[in-house]
Amino acid sequence: MNLKSTLLATAATLIVAAPAMAQDATTQPAPAPQPAPGAAAPAAPAPTPEQAAFQAEAEAFEQRVDPMGSEIAAAIAAAGSDTVKAQADADAIIDRYAPEFTAFADKLDAFLDSQIAASTDQAAIAGMTQAKANAVPQLRGAPAMIKAQVAQQIAAQAAPTPAPAPAQPAPSTPPTE
Repeated sequence: MNLKSTLLATAATLIVAAPAMAQDATTQPAPAPQPAPGAAAPAAPAPTPEQAAFQAEAEAFEQRVDPMGSEIAAAIAAAGSDTVKAQADADAIIDRYAPEFTAFADKLDAFLDSQIAASTDQAAIAGMTQAKANAVPQLRGAPAMIKAQVAQQIAAQAAPTPAPAPAQPAPSTPPTE
């Protein structure tokens, strides 16, 4: 079952993309000249204390929601062929984790607002505004999206495999006189 990897990929994309975009947008200096061949590449700028704190919060969020995929997979397996129970149990698990997504979306929203307010770089502000417009609603909507993915997976597992087509009788030839 790839449910866990799907859930983790979704969460990781939402968790990592926006802070990384915000950090990139706020810490990217003007393009530097290319180093000479064989020279060491310049180090990336260190994150601000606020960016480091938010990255730690993102990692903590990921650890808090990581068990969700395994719990859902176990609930579906325990329900056996009872698709109604499987969906109800999975929905209950997702509902239990939904406040984590909402809380993290609120923290991301506040973090991006603070980064936007602190920046004077119009390109960085535009990037962070776009990240906020995309990532925050996606995080808030993640539980509903996960429920829909689980429902699709349960339906696909419950769908009967098509029976082989019946053999066609050989065409009969009319009697000849």
